[in-house]
Amino acid sequence: MHRTVLRHEKIALQRCQSCSNYHCPFCGPDVFKPTMELHIVENHVSNHLSLAVQHEEFLIAKCNLKCREQGHFHCCYCPNTVIRKVQIVKHLAACKKRQVPPTEPDTFEPAAISESTVTCEPIVQNASVDINEPVATCEPIVPIAPVAFNEPAVAEEVPLLVKSRLVPKKLRIQKKVQCIHCGVTVNKKNLDVHIKRKHTRRICDVTEDCHLPSQCIDPVSGIYAVEKSFRRPCSVIHIQKKTSSPHPVVACEMDECVSSVEFATRSGFQHFECIHLKSLQFCPWPSRIPVVLDEDVLEDMIAANVFGEQTKTTCVATKAAAIAAGVPLSVELNIGGPLTKKYISVYEPKVSYYSRLGRVIASYDSTRNTWHCPCAKPRRSCLHKNIARWHLFQLHRLLFVSSPIDRTVQNLAQEHASQKSSTLEYPPSGEGLKRMVRYLMKNKTLPAELPQKCITGSMTISDIPKHLVPKETVCSECPGNVALSEPVLITSKAKLITYTDIVEGFSTYYQMCSNCGLKYRYQEWTDGLHNFNDHLLISLHMCIILRHSLQTHHAISRAVEVLETTAQKKFPSKDKILHAYMHFEALTDHEYTYSCVKCGYHPAVVVMDLHKKAAFNMPVSDIPAPPPEYDGRVNMKDFWESVTAEIVCRGLLGSDCQNPFLVSPSYDYWAPWIGPRTRKEDTVLNTEYAKMHATRPATGGAELEVTEERLEELLTNLKVDVVRRLCKQCGLDPSGSKMDLVVRLRQEMRNRSSYDKVFQKVWGASGGWAVITCPCGVVYSLKFLIRAESPRDYADCLLSFKHFPNINIYDFARGLATHTNLREPECVPFRPYEGRLKEPTPENIKQAIEGTLKVNLIWLKEKKDNVDPDCHPVTGSAEHYALYDLFHEKNTKDTRDALRKIQIVPELAGWINSQCAEQLFSDMRKNNYFLNTLTPSGHIFLMRNIPHQYNTKRNKKMEDGIRKIVPQNAQLQLDENGRIIMAATASDGTPAATARLMYAEREIQDFRLWGCPKTLYDYVLDCTKPQDEVIGSVGTTVLRRADCVGLGTECELEATVANCCLSLICHLAGQRGLDVLAVDSYVLACWSPPHCIDPFESLPADAALKDCILFPIWTPGHWHLCVMKPKPKRIYILDSSDPCGFGQAYYVSMFSMIATKLVAGNWQLIKNKDIPSQKDSLNCGVFMLMYALYITFEWPFDFTQNDMPYIRECWLNLVLKCMSHKREAPSLEEDQVNYMYGCFKDHGILALPAFVLEDIFINVVLQEGDEAILTLALVCTHFRDLVTREAFRRRAHFLWLDSVTNWSAFSSYYKAEFYKMYRLETCVQCGDTFKNCIPGYVGRGRRGELIKIISEDSHPGFCSEFCQICADLL
Repeated sequence: MHRTVLRHEKIALQRCQSCSNYHCPFCGPDVFKPTMELHIVENHVSNHLSLAVQHEEFLIAKCNLKCREQGHFHCCYCPNTVIRKVQIVKHLAACKKRQVPPTEPDTFEPAAISESTVTCEPIVQNASVDINEPVATCEPIVPIAPVAFNEPAVAEEVPLLVKSRLVPKKLRIQKKVQCIHCGVTVNKKNLDVHIKRKHTRRICDVTEDCHLPSQCIDPVSGIYAVEKSFRRPCSVIHIQKKTSSPHPVVACEMDECVSSVEFATRSGFQHFECIHLKSLQFCPWPSRIPVVLDEDVLEDMIAANVFGEQTKTTCVATKAAAIAAGVPLSVELNIGGPLTKKYISVYEPKVSYYSRLGRVIASYDSTRNTWHCPCAKPRRSCLHKNIARWHLFQLHRLLFVSSPIDRTVQNLAQEHASQKSSTLEYPPSGEGLKRMVRYLMKNKTLPAELPQKCITGSMTISDIPKHLVPKETVCSECPGNVALSEPVLITSKAKLITYTDIVEGFSTYYQMCSNCGLKYRYQEWTDGLHNFNDHLLISLHMCIILRHSLQTHHAISRAVEVLETTAQKKFPSKDKILHAYMHFEALTDHEYTYSCVKCGYHPAVVVMDLHKKAAFNMPVSDIPAPPPEYDGRVNMKDFWESVTAEIVCRGLLGSDCQNPFLVSPSYDYWAPWIGPRTRKEDTVLNTEYAKMHATRPATGGAELEVTEERLEELLTNLKVDVVRRLCKQCGLDPSGSKMDLVVRLRQEMRNRSSYDKVFQKVWGASGGWAVITCPCGVVYSLKFLIRAESPRDYADCLLSFKHFPNINIYDFARGLATHTNLREPECVPFRPYEGRLKEPTPENIKQAIEGTLKVNLIWLKEKKDNVDPDCHPVTGSAEHYALYDLFHEKNTKDTRDALRKIQIVPELAGWINSQCAEQLFSDMRKNNYFLNTLTPSGHIFLMRNIPHQYNTKRNKKMEDGIRKIVPQNAQLQLDENGRIIMAATASDGTPAATARLMYAEREIQDFRLWGCPKTLYDYVLDCTKPQDEVIGSVGTTVLRRADCVGLGTECELEATVANCCLSLICHLAGQRGLDVLAVDSYVLACWSPPHCIDPFESLPADAALKDCILFPIWTPGHWHLCVMKPKPKRIYILDSSDPCGFGQAYYVSMFSMIATKLVAGNWQLIKNKDIPSQKDSLNCGVFMLMYALYITFEWPFDFTQNDMPYIRECWLNLVLKCMSHKREAPSLEEDQVNYMYGCFKDHGILALPAFVLEDIFINVVLQEGDEAILTLALVCTHFRDLVTREAFRRRAHFLWLDSVTNWSAFSSYYKAEFYKMYRLETCVQCGDTFKNCIPGYVGRGRRGELIKIISEDSHPGFCSEFCQICADLL
């Protein structure tokens, strides 16, 4: 049996006797080059086994031993070989039936090859092998049994176990639990160990049996080496204990130990020692004489190319310095672990962060052949590594016998490592790609109305971070707050395109959930940029400019050409920038309402027409027929989400990847777009597949006849050459004049196939866009036609409307009415008189032709008093008419169509612009030169987006016109039908939510009922004035301008003003006989980890008797609410950002526990039931306040996102009127402000314990950054004493370090170098005190925000390179 066919045996890897290298037992030397590094061969063989074929008890590895030219698999039943893995599986199944496998013992000794045997020439498998006969060198031996390369003198055998896959594994479902301290999900059996390791601070007593191993390095100076911790394996650190000199020194170089000593000294424990110093009492006496390094050894090292002459010079100089100082140059340590590492303590005369006691520990890992020193990067040489090499070369020269690792082998090892880390693939593919796209579409949308600074371009490059790291810290889909991996660099050469320049050098990163594998990338719009594909970034200002360029009919390519000419720089490809802009629009939260503020959601009059020239090349014949079960209905919402997903996915695709969301034209999955409030439901009609039938019913003859006449008019506008080619395609004589050709085509078009050819030539590759607009020109419906236009297309859209329009204007009105009525015979849409204005009697027809017939439709101007059944909501009428537009009234030959003229209706004649659709198309035709070159999905995506921007512009223009005739302070809003109206005053009908707030304000009897002066309101929101200026106080809470700005403008709500608003709700409830309690949001934050304070310590004794208890919950970046009603035993969990969710599991369990302790029994949990949802990221606090107000008084929810500006203004007015120290703006004197500052120390947050205040301030610093320490210190002396302590700064700094990366993934050497406290130093040049984190992680102290990682200080002693340059110039 071939050696690659394994059966329970071990694979022994041994050195070859001839070359002293390790060989792969399955590959020849030309496939896998022999190496002296065992771990490389082990990885290679493990890769063989992972890709092997499992067949019953056999494991068949891939063979590369030159049995044939290509890699192959050997059959375990016959001598045949098979190349492909799929084929060997089939071959084994067939071969097993024909043959019986040879019986072999379960265990056997591998054949050993004598010293004279060399692996090179393949041996015939069926021949016996004489192990004493010498064999020619150069090719690997292929014996019958597995062969182990053996060396007689030194047997260095490393067995690799082949895991048998035959033993069935018993599946065991592990029970997961959540840690109550940190929320991490672990196996239940590991919970106790997790709590003991992570949340129990156990101090080990140092005894003779339990102490840290130590070793004396320099007995004169008292320098020792001690293992870092009790956990094995661990690294080694230096300590110093010298008590015999006049100046005793006792020090440990660990930052944690230094902090402990300082704390003990401040507390009066002068003789405190850390566990490292305590372990010295058990340190053995130095018995070995220090090694003196021989300089002649350096010559041998130079000859062996270990290093060069320059390194030798520095080593000799350092040795001389060590001799002069009377200390050993290098000492090998016999402590520390693992056994494969060797630690060398090297003398360093310069004291630094890595050599605090004058020595540095350099380590060598013999397994990986790597060196580490805290002063240098892993693969960079330094003086300490070179001296350690000198030491080991002199004492352990065998470690240097092998030559440096061959580059080819190293590349193979790297390739294998990359195969093992295939889960880190980015961008993802398959299901991972789909999940990432769905996450971006759900959680990373941009608001439809961007902040003004993004639109005007006031943001500068300096405002944008260079390192773009995802903001997420935990997985959004996994329960239990699963932490994400550390950021992984995608590229450091990303380009940012702005309106004036292109900037390079941005670094983008991604993170991954270790549990579910979902990848997260940077996609934050708040920084003023949009990430397209991690390599191309585009500023939001640039996106707005491109949007306006399309609105003015300028292609993206032309706009980019202008920028390239202006900036004199080469921009990325125009197609890529176009895709980036479409990606921006796809992630923008457009509602695509497609409605007019004048006509409302349900227009009574609509105008229909076809945009013929908007098309793209599409082989209609390649579109398959729909499935037999297709009923002409398609989910429009799902279809357009698929189109959007395809656009979003373009930013995550590699160059050779297929888009999994690709949308191709089809009859069964191709939908129009109708506004969400205009359509009846998400499922709409699309019956274009019916056009595929060649035969037509008799009733459709007139329709085709008229359509041919319209087509003939277009034929006459074509050039002669085009008409001649068309005649050739139809098999007609191409000779003669243009009119002769048109006449021939007219006769030929009676054939349906010829008609389709002519139509396809005249109207483009596809059928164009069927558009329905209101008389104002606002688009209500878009339908992209795959085939020729027909009344069927407009009937599909009209029948999908929630309310059928009363007046339908179309250039083929009779065909529309006939077709629609035939489709709906049970409830005829066009009635009375089949959509005509009068009964088609001869008298009525005669009057209509003469122009004397008048039909008044009064309900077009004023809604009917007695509305009809199933009527239109605006007119109250159930009559539906199909009328001709002015330019096509005379196209019909049927005299009855005279009753379809607009002039017959006085309410329409002269008032309705029936050509509004044509006027729209005259502008849209200017976009055809670039829209018609796009793919189908790109074409329809932009064709939906451009009219949406057009609608928004027209609605804004109408709204601005209305504002000119209403009072300046009047509020405009939409009524229930979507028509713009002026909001009534508070006394007679403000918006419902605003009116309730004003009513709540009047209900509080203690309020001073005077109108808040506009000067005070504007003064409070004046952002040019100091943000920390005191405005007044509500109760015992002092409010500053920053608090009021957060409430009155589109900003995040501060906890201080949120507490004030909740107290006002409690006051209002008290006036109405309700006992309501609002828990302070600062106190509630201490209930969760890591504080875990008992909630009942903060609740009053009579909490169970309250009518309502309000719990404002703040999680980083978001507000939500819990309302508890003890009497009916109900708990409400309300989250505005996720109305379909169920709240965070931790808070649900916590409040359930509180409820059952308050009142025993079964409580009803109500989660997000029918609540208004939040559409942006800034109004969650205001939604929380409105939830509290409405739930308290049990009002029905009647406010929306659109009411937020009015609600914010009312809340701010309410707070200003309740202030105890409010003043008019001109009378806010300085002495009154000082008085309020003086009162502040006796109120509010100062009543909390010091440890609670410190925890609150820690969260504030992590949220706002290091500048918050100075801000808090300026409030009062009590705050200053808390935040200026080094212990506070140290705690905040290390919590920040924990938030920017996962330190458990790094080695102890890496953490010793970078996981440390910063230093406060004074700049030599400018004299400013600055925070020096170098070498280490550099940031502003904000949670999760990392600016960069620096290993070397390029400007020591200076706060910046600028100060260093200035000092050099001076």
